[in-house]
Parts: sequence; structure tokens; C-alpha cells
Amino acid sequence: MHTISTKYGDLVPQYKDGTVRRRYTNAVTRYSNGNIKSIALHEQTMIQTPIGVFPAELLTFYENGNLKRLFPLNGKISAYWTEEDEYDLAAEFEFKFKFGKFNKKVMAIYFYESGSIKGLTFWPNDSVTIQSPLGEVDVRIGITIYPDGRLKSFEPNKPIAVNTPIGEITAYNPQAIGIHGDMNSFNFHEDGSIKSLMTSNNMVTVIDQNKKQVTRGPSLKPSLLDDNKIEATPLRLEFNQGHVKIDNDVNQYEIAKYAFLINNVPTLFYTPCNACSSCDAWVE
Repeated sequence: MHTISTKYGDLVPQYKDGTVRRRYTNAVTRYSNGNIKSIALHEQTMIQTPIGVFPAELLTFYENGNLKRLFPLNGKISAYWTEEDEYDLAAEFEFKFKFGKFNKKVMAIYFYESGSIKGLTFWPNDSVTIQSPLGEVDVRIGITIYPDGRLKSFEPNKPIAVNTPIGEITAYNPQAIGIHGDMNSFNFHEDGSIKSLMTSNNMVTVIDQNKKQVTRGPSLKPSLLDDNKIEATPLRLEFNQGHVKIDNDVNQYEIAKYAFLINNVPTLFYTPCNACSSCDAWVE
């Protein structure tokens, strides 16, 4: 046992194994200059953060010593300790933002180097309703926030119809993986306009002044989990200063100089959420 002095108090790194949920991990990691990069705490410890006091079992730091991420729990998921067991240990916290307030269990809190909150990662299968520039939306996996407190990104919990600069598109990414909530499929510019989104439901046809057409859509592939199912690799659209970039196309289209047709993907497929025919996630 030993203690390490930080801006957040004297902390005790993990020094003993022995419990069913204890991770076998590096108790402390450091940057090349010797400053602390992460600490796996021996016991859950209350940490004073810029947004309040939270329990933590794992902390990561910026090179200057400021808190980067706080993990309330850090248990090892195994045959002997399930995700449900870990979830049952998690506590709910109250969060207040410009776009709403809610009580929710979280897997991690992400901070800017300045100390303001940068993002939250939710537990798998959890969702929360927030106010966005689009109106009320139901989100999963996580959200990110601009330094001034405005919403930066979120992961839609279900398909949502969105009016974009090129027409109405159903935004949803069935391939989203809930490892962390930092890289979400729906992003806003700082002024609240749409920056990017992903769709598995729509294909986009671009028509130039000579009536030449180019069509882009989600690609379909067999499910890795079920050979009898087909999944869509979503189409990504990026909007910036009157232009749209479609997926990995090298071209950016000036929206005012092209016409755009939005159509539903014609192939019938199930999304990985096993959407029922009565659900909006069903695509036909």
C-alpha cells in the first residue's frame, strides 16, 4: 500500500487482488515525463470534480494533472461477475446541462482540460431523453458537449426523421458500439446546425445541372452473428458551409448547385436491435 498526491487528494492505487470483480491491471501509469496518466484505485473513492463529488474506481489525467476521465466503477466482467452485477452496483447521478437535466447511471464522465464536462458514457441498454437543436430526442451510448455547455453530439436510440439541408433523412446507426460515448453518429456545429449524421434507412442521389446522377447508400452485408440476417453499414453525411460530403466520396457537393433525391433503402433487412415490424427501426 502507498499513496499518491494529486490535485484531487491523496489516492491509494490498487495493491491487492482477491475479489471476483477485481481487475488485474496496472495500478498506475505515467506519461513519459513521469506525470500520472491513470490510477486504478484500491477502493472506490469520493472525488471532488468541477461538476460535483463522484465516487471513482478509476481515474485518468491530462499531462498537467487535471482530471480527464472518471469511472465510478471498474469491475472485471467474467463468467463469475456479469454486466448486470456491475450495473446493480452503479449509482444514479444528477446532471444539469443547457439542454436539460436528468438522473442517470453512467459508465464514465469525460472532462475538458479546463475542467468543464466534455461527455458522458451511458450503460448499454440505458437511454435518456434530452432537448437538442432538433427538439426532444432519445439517446443511447453517450453524449458530448461543447466547452460552453451546448450539445455537440449524441447517439440516437432509435431512427429519427431529420430535416437536413438536402432533405429529410432518417438518422440511425445500428452498428454503433457502446464502448464509450465520445464518437457519436449525430453531430452538431457550435451554432446548433447539423454537422454530420449516419443513416441506414436512406440512399442519396446527387443530380448535377446536366442531369448526371450519382447515388450513394448504405452497404449491406451478412450479419457476423446470424447468417440469416443482413445488416447495413451506415451512410455518413457531413454538412459544412453550404456543402455536403457523402460517405468517403472525394467530392464535396455545393448544395445550391445540385439537386438531391432521398429514397428509402429498397432491400429488406433487420437491424441488430432485432426490430419488430411495428417499430420505426424496421426498414423496407
